[in-house]
Amino acid sequence: MQRYPLKLFFKDYYAAGGIIAAILADVFLWLYIPLRARTFGDLAFLHYTIHFGVDFIGAWTRLLLLPALGLLIIVVHTGLGYWLYGQFKELARLVLVSQVVLCGFLIVSAVALFIIN
Repeated sequence: MQRYPLKLFFKDYYAAGGIIAAILADVFLWLYIPLRARTFGDLAFLHYTIHFGVDFIGAWTRLLLLPALGLLIIVVHTGLGYWLYGQFKELARLVLVSQVVLCGFLIVSAVALFIIN
């Protein structure tokens, strides 16, 4: 595939907007989880299902895997979007906007875990 200029890639509204929104969502997670988790003791509920209830308990620091997963999503989707952007702009835009949706799901799961705790 042909390399597309990085400057023009970031001038695209969908590319820049998707990346910025996903980064803001991930920064929110990195700030929200430690600030809310300070009230916990050593252990926190890490997973909950409607059938079995709480089925995974551990240190609250394991909750930081959510923003780490968000960072991984941002890196992979941005790289894939840039790689596809030269020939498949619509597909690249879909990948870049979908990272915002995935980071939104991570925020919902973090908030739900704090409601359960």
